[in-house]
Amino acid sequence: MRQLLSIIGILLPSLLFAQHSIWLTDGSKIETSRYQLEEENSIVFYKNKNDRTRSLMRQDIFSITSEGTETVYYQPVVDSVDFSVLQMRNYLEGKLDAKNNYRSVGSMVTGAIVGFATPVAVPTIALSSLLAPVFPLAQNATVAVWKLNDKKLALSDVQKANRPYVLGYKEAANRKRIKTSLAATGIGIVAGIATAILIQQ
Repeated sequence: MRQLLSIIGILLPSLLFAQHSIWLTDGSKIETSRYQLEEENSIVFYKNKNDRTRSLMRQDIFSITSEGTETVYYQPVVDSVDFSVLQMRNYLEGKLDAKNNYRSVGSMVTGAIVGFATPVAVPTIALSSLLAPVFPLAQNATVAVWKLNDKKLALSDVQKANRPYVLGYKEAANRKRIKTSLAATGIGIVAGIATAILIQQ
């Protein structure tokens, strides 16, 4: 009985909180206990996990799901190149899947190696310290410029045939690659500096 009450005590707050899900046009989702749409100014007010009130413009919202019922707020502009509602949904699903599932191992490894090697190699081979930033910058610039190939994406044939989904997936995956590379490079530089200091002692 005590175990059951403990489980309920753990789950109840999260169940009470996550009553509404706000799906943004950037692909992210916000879980909130309550929200209010101000039609006049097209603003949505919601409570975050710290029970603080935050606001969003309605144009930045694709849909809001409350108790299993989804209301779509996204409206494509007539006679424009905007996605239809279905295309936008597929595009956002691609972004969300990439954020949750894509693993940028290559950019992480290369970023860490370049970051670590730069402070170690520069004094070792007597290069000017002014050249040190060039290597990390070049590595991260390469990651930013190089885009994912559609054929090499780990997606099903059905997903690959869905162009809006692929576009969303690639956009989120490329951003994730850049962030991963920058973070790995920074960690590598710190580790490389520490190693260089130890070598010189």
